Amino acid sequence: MKKFISLVLSIALLLSIVPMGIAVIADDTATIKVSSVEAMAGETVDVVISLENNPGIVSMKLSVAYDAAVLELAGKAGAG
Repeated sequence: MKKFISLVLSIALLLSIVPMGIAVIADDTATIKVSSVEAMAGETVDVVISLENNPGIVSMKLSVAYDAAVLELAGKAGAG
């Protein structure tokens, strides 16, 4: 009888895990999008960096590189 109960509980555990595994798999892939901007020398522009098709990412660290001989960072804004 103990083996039967153990078997039933094992099957129940496996069945409860399967739907979670399927839910974690996303159809879309997260994509980092950088806006396209144009400016003349001396003008200030805003470059927007966003995450599209977010599968549930809550936090991330992103380093942005640019040519400091051509651009000057005037400031940065956080999310939200």
